[in-house]
Amino acid sequence: MKKLTLLLIFLLFVSSFVLAQKENMRSQIEKSVQENLDSIINGRLSTESYAPDRLPDGIEASRVWTHQNSGEAAREISLDQSGDTSISAYYCARERLYWVNLRVSSLNVDLWYGPYRYSHYGQGSAHFFRQNFAKKASDDRPSLRPSGLVMQASYRCKEHRESLIEYGLSFSSHGKPKMTAYFCAPGMEYWLKVERQHGKTRWYGPYKIFYEKPVSTRKLIQKAVQAMSYRQYDKARGLLQRVIRQEPDNNLAHYNLACIESINYQVDQALYHFENALRYGFRDFHHINRDNDLDNIRNTSRFRELIRKYQGLGGHY
Repeated sequence: MKKLTLLLIFLLFVSSFVLAQKENMRSQIEKSVQENLDSIINGRLSTESYAPDRLPDGIEASRVWTHQNSGEAAREISLDQSGDTSISAYYCARERLYWVNLRVSSLNVDLWYGPYRYSHYGQGSAHFFRQNFAKKASDDRPSLRPSGLVMQASYRCKEHRESLIEYGLSFSSHGKPKMTAYFCAPGMEYWLKVERQHGKTRWYGPYKIFYEKPVSTRKLIQKAVQAMSYRQYDKARGLLQRVIRQEPDNNLAHYNLACIESINYQVDQALYHFENALRYGFRDFHHINRDNDLDNIRNTSRFRELIRKYQGLGGHY
């Protein structure tokens, strides 16, 4: 009973992690689309739009098997190919299920085995599925359709031969075009399908996504401060900018960026980050008064104005 409970907890954790990753990717795509939204809506990306009767370069129409409950696309992997006979495995990684398809084209034979559950430690390789299926095939009867899978129309990336993941975007609303992103995970790129009123459809893309896996911002700041102590300001700047991409209101990141830009005589940038640091809650005015890194902006009128504005909200100077 204890093992079953631990297994259920583990599966719940994995499903929550996968959902969080998917939503994080959706937000990355929506951020990218937002940057081009004005041009897309006003039709100014004519060089990247395509006629509705044809697909953009890089993708093609396809039909894929998907899990009937989760909607996850089953990935195909060839197990054997001999003449007109082919054996393939179709697996859903999140569900930890796979099916085996036996096809003999000359005899019009198309048989399915499964679904079979495989352990978390299965690597999804052809060798793994061959061995796993060999242990189960003798006790199973094939069927004409895969139980638990449904066929759906989809799109596929030509370069990676990978089914595209569909994301409906939140920009779609009454009176605005319906926007759907189709994302290729191996290529970290997406195409945008815009369906306007009166049936007009346009494609845009591909656009690259520069995805950053979330990391502890506290650790990033610690690394940045260490880099600053060795005068590695470019490295520290990159780390702190990464913090701000994850947490735009992180006052420590803004404060340290203000120090870096001040040291490098970038007065406007230094004051910009210094103001943000105060706006987002940095109140250690005693430290500000003693911090030599800010000397290049300390005597500016803007610096003094910011101190007067925020020192009454807390801290001391």
